[in-house]
Amino acid sequence: MHASSFGELGYVIIHQTIYEIFPPSSFSPSSTLPLTPPEFIRLILVPEAAVSLIMEDLSQSREQAIETLRESAEYGVAMFPYDQDGQ
Repeated sequence: MHASSFGELGYVIIHQTIYEIFPPSSFSPSSTLPLTPPEFIRLILVPEAAVSLIMEDLSQSREQAIETLRESAEYGVAMFPYDQDGQ
């Protein structure tokens, strides 16, 4: 669970935001097959949002942003862990 340099905390924020904008119940179940709507959000929309943010923030191409996403994962987890207790 991470979204590159955004870390676990960034993943949670992106995930929650997408859930608010596109609740799983708003999807026709057949529109996300073979995934369920929650899986589609987690596996497709969250990573795509992270790539888009990296592209915009760093003025990178899609390919460069995907590479940044992969290469910065360890940094993101270390710098922005998710603490459910808010500490």
